[in-house]
This record gives sequence, structure tokens and C-alpha cells, in this order.
Amino acid sequence: MNILFLEDRGSVTEYIKEILERDNKHRVIEAFDINDAQSSWEDRTKQPIHCMIIDLNMPADGLTEVEEAATAAGLLTGWIWLREYVFKVDPGMKARTIIFSDYLAEFKDRVPEEECRGISIIAKRSATPIESLLAAVEEITKKR
Repeated sequence: MNILFLEDRGSVTEYIKEILERDNKHRVIEAFDINDAQSSWEDRTKQPIHCMIIDLNMPADGLTEVEEAATAAGLLTGWIWLREYVFKVDPGMKARTIIFSDYLAEFKDRVPEEECRGISIIAKRSATPIESLLAAVEEITKKR
């Protein structure tokens, strides 16, 4: 299964990538900013994206001025990209998206619950973040 992983910290990406690619079960497509993620998303006909793991707090590079203004108002860039570029094109991707972030309190304060229904949400600083992430990926894999 191809997994797009949007995360700006290389050490986190490498660690998660190593775990997910173990035993050749998954292939991780790395995206270190919104531009990388958008390029991979646009190329999904050549390289399908079966699952996405998204950090919410990303550099705003790749967003329009209006979207950047929304980040100044407190919306997180990873969410803006998902909402504006992914879910509008493929609403079914919600069920295959995992938000993996330290900014969940801000996210839950600013995004209505119905907008994120169906998305797996995992706190990076939870008691078992990696185990929770792997379980969410496995659940998505089973549904495929």
C-alpha cells in the first residue's frame, strides 16, 4: 500500500518510514511540505495513494494568499491542504487519512466535528503513538 506521509521533521519521517516499510508491506511517499504533498497528490494516477498520514502544523509554502490568511487565523496548514485540495476532489480519502500531530487541541477547537468525521486522529505525544498509528494503517489496509 502506498502511503503519503506529510511531515516536515526528517527524523520523524525516517523513523515512521522504516517501521511502515518493514517486510515490504507498505511504500512511504515522503512529503516535507505542502508543495511536496501536492505534487504527489497530483501524480496519484502514476503512483496511487492508498493512505495519507498528515501532520497539521506545516510550513505554508504552496498555499494561496487566502489559505495563508486562514493559517494566520489559526487554521493549521496540513488541514487546509487536506480540506481544499484532497477532500474536495476525493471525499472518500477521509476514511484513508490519519492525522498524526501534536496540535490536536487547536485542531478540535477550530474544526467542526462533522468536517473531520471518518478521519483517524492520533496524538504524537500519546502513550502509544506508534502502536496507534500502525493499528490505524492496518485498519485502512484491511478495508482496501
